[in-house]
Amino acid sequence: MHFRFDLEKTIQATGLLLELEGSPISRMRLLKLLYIVDRELLTESGRPLTGDVAVAMKYGPVLSHVYDLIKGIAQDSDAWREYFDSAGYKVCLKRKPDRRELTKRETEKLIEATNRYRDVTDEELSEVSHDFPEWLSHFQEAASTPIPWTEVLAQQGKGDLIPIVLQDEADRIELESLFGKTP
Repeated sequence: MHFRFDLEKTIQATGLLLELEGSPISRMRLLKLLYIVDRELLTESGRPLTGDVAVAMKYGPVLSHVYDLIKGIAQDSDAWREYFDSAGYKVCLKRKPDRRELTKRETEKLIEATNRYRDVTDEELSEVSHDFPEWLSHFQEAASTPIPWTEVLAQQGKGDLIPIVLQDEADRIELESLFGKTP
């Protein structure tokens, strides 16, 4: 199961998280919060916010394209750098992006996740992600192993949604090929 990475939504979600958390924040914290939001939205609505590929790494699950954006090595890093600076292990808000692409539910989930983990340190947040069964089953020392979104659904007792989510994403791709990006 692959989703289309949505750079605009990712930038807007990152901007909101940095505002809520108080810019700057550690890149680990940003990556964990975005992963948690993607994971929960997928389980609740059948679609993650970012559409990124998740991988199991030493400090827990990581959204790979977002990580490359933070490091400045992604092809579309110029768009990212319009809004954010990476200073060492921190991500700073340079310019506030609009939020037009974020749905009400996505905005609520970003706020809810921020509030839930507000008093949790970065290291504790990393440990929280080490309890996710999909990370436990894919983590390999010194490797970056993809975590299938189908497994995220199955591990949370939502395996029955997999055919529906697959069909929905196929339909979305078909509509985009015909009419351009859809909400």
